[in-house]
Amino acid sequence: MTRRASRFSAALLGVGLFMLTLNVQGQPRDTGGGVEDLRIKLRQSTRFGDTLIPAGTLMVSLKDDTVAFARPDTMVVVGTVRVRPRAVPEYRSLATVSVNESADKVVIEFRFRRMVYRLDGRPEARAASSSAVVARKNERRQTAGLPKDESDVDKIRRGLKRFRGSVEHCGRNAQRSRWKTDDRRFKRCVCPIIERWRLGRINVPVRVSYPVLEYQSGMSFDLSARGRVSGCRVWVGARPPKGEPPLIVDLKKRGR
Repeated sequence: MTRRASRFSAALLGVGLFMLTLNVQGQPRDTGGGVEDLRIKLRQSTRFGDTLIPAGTLMVSLKDDTVAFARPDTMVVVGTVRVRPRAVPEYRSLATVSVNESADKVVIEFRFRRMVYRLDGRPEARAASSSAVVARKNERRQTAGLPKDESDVDKIRRGLKRFRGSVEHCGRNAQRSRWKTDDRRFKRCVCPIIERWRLGRINVPVRVSYPVLEYQSGMSFDLSARGRVSGCRVWVGARPPKGEPPLIVDLKKRGR
């Protein structure tokens, strides 16, 4: 029994040392058709094909042979890159990603199940500062220029329209897997994402309902005066369940 325990401890230590070599933070989520919640850090802006990805800490997701890079604070996607998978014999139930950077090459490699997804990029040191500035300007454009007399409903709708794309894949997974209202898998997909949203300040805290996918599924949540999300709930159907407010798009139609 002691020998078995020692072997088991040695195996765990080996796995731990291996995982320390990965530039990953957080726990990845297998969404059925892809992987989310992997976090990487690029020391330099890198061009993958025609797509320039700015340096910094980024959330990455892999779905349908496409890697999406997003800023973790706003979940605004800064670039997507197509990748060709390669089959390998070894099976991995937990997705991992590694980043290897050198002066003239950047390699990002995903391992998931029996597939390897590799991105080969070229650093662009000269463009590092300018690309980061452009990315920040693009994010500011999405929140700037709101009319001073714009109502809370208008502000919320504008913000939700901007951010909803980051959870639409959850709606597609719910539809494909036939998840139900309050399904824990659906909630684990949607809620961690929307809790990072910053929808802008409003005059009065409110609870909001909004579609994830039109006429298919949606989400309800509390929105603070500072524009922060809490109390997330997910549901399936064209309308929110009993006890939740009507869709905010319907409120707009009524002129409220």
